[in-house]
Amino acid sequence: MLVDINSIDTNELIDKTYDICICGAGPAGITLARKLANKGRHVALMEGGGKKFEDSSQRLYEGSSMGTPYPIAASRLRFLGGASNHWGGETRSLDARDFQSLPYHEFNEWPITKQELDIYAQEVNHILDLDKSEVKNDIFNEKAPNLPLINPLYRYSKPITRFGEKYVEELTNSSNIYLHLNANLVDISLDSNHSKVIQFVFRSDRNSPVFPIKAKHFILSCGGLENPRALLLANKQMPNGVGNTYDMVGRHFCEHIAATIGNAVMRSKHDSLGFNICSDALMQSKKCLSFLVEFGAITTDSSASFLERMYNSILGGAELESEIYVIVQQACNPESRVTLSNERDHLGLKRLTLNWQQASLDYHTMRTAAIEVASTLAKHDIGRMKVAPFVLDKSAEIPIGFMNHHMCTTRMSKDERTGVVDQDCKIFGLDNFFIAGSSVFASAGVSNPTYTIIQLALRLGDHMDELLN
Repeated sequence: MLVDINSIDTNELIDKTYDICICGAGPAGITLARKLANKGRHVALMEGGGKKFEDSSQRLYEGSSMGTPYPIAASRLRFLGGASNHWGGETRSLDARDFQSLPYHEFNEWPITKQELDIYAQEVNHILDLDKSEVKNDIFNEKAPNLPLINPLYRYSKPITRFGEKYVEELTNSSNIYLHLNANLVDISLDSNHSKVIQFVFRSDRNSPVFPIKAKHFILSCGGLENPRALLLANKQMPNGVGNTYDMVGRHFCEHIAATIGNAVMRSKHDSLGFNICSDALMQSKKCLSFLVEFGAITTDSSASFLERMYNSILGGAELESEIYVIVQQACNPESRVTLSNERDHLGLKRLTLNWQQASLDYHTMRTAAIEVASTLAKHDIGRMKVAPFVLDKSAEIPIGFMNHHMCTTRMSKDERTGVVDQDCKIFGLDNFFIAGSSVFASAGVSNPTYTIIQLALRLGDHMDELLN
């Protein structure tokens, strides 16, 4: 069933109690709703936006940026389907090393294993319309064993799965899913002991009445920026916000840092040089985090020899031919965080402030990537690379880019002193309140987060069904 809050009397909703209330109808929320509905559970799926993009709704995502500049509103989309509406369709699971402890990165380890997520691979492949795994072009052509840069498998969504478009008919026709559009979460109410949630409170706009949605269990799946904001805003009963006993809500904001690390003259012409990621051995030996290198297509049409082109580039007579980029796993950093500002949106709620910070380990990983790529290209006589100024000159500015991936702000942990949710995605200290999406990532890895978001949602769906038995 689909209901637009703007077209009904919300008093009709007050006396209903659902098995589960899910706030946020992006990839995680829709996956959870479908999973639980198929198990016979009654689900209230609440979406703040409408079916399509609307500027008035999108403006609720505006906020302020401190630290490294970041496009708060432009990096996300506020309508049915959420982040899937600008997903590029390329994905892969996290690597095994992403779940393991690292002596030089305190917060790398997850409280669950990769195997606990990989059992959902077949379901994820179907949900995301993934084709068979394939290896991208490898400029090293397996020229040597044990290279520090390896060629990973990727999957592609064909056609790209837009969750709102693909699943709206199923959500509308389901007898177990009650999809509410233009339902903006404005508060979270707890019982007198502050041990469980009794209702989520919504309204369509500032002039409309608020209305509660009651359920046995509640799931917040509004994205890596809005999930912490919603918890911090719910401060009427708990002054620091819900789930924030140890001031962990909003901390450890991670992105996949992107930067140009150099340019190269390549011996052979390629239309697309593809991706490589660092090996486990390289991470261990250099004490860096995971990174992915992208080699841009060669731009020259020159018939000159490799040596002639290289000399011309050195002497400044020609541009270097292939730009080389790196995408880096950002280190979890408690000072990189989401907080609330004093500015309010048109619902009267405080907007968020993002203080995006990088750590020395992030910079070390970027420089390591550049040096390893340059040396590997030269060693195997594939090309010659001129590294970016910041690689050798630590006083040079580093051009920091981003991938619109918001992670780790309600981090999964074994201990509430270092995270917000436990291994089951349940908020510490609350019996019936869970979080879905990439905000629960314990660490970022270097893979596009979509695949892991769906794995975690399916796992949480199974757990919720067990709780309701």
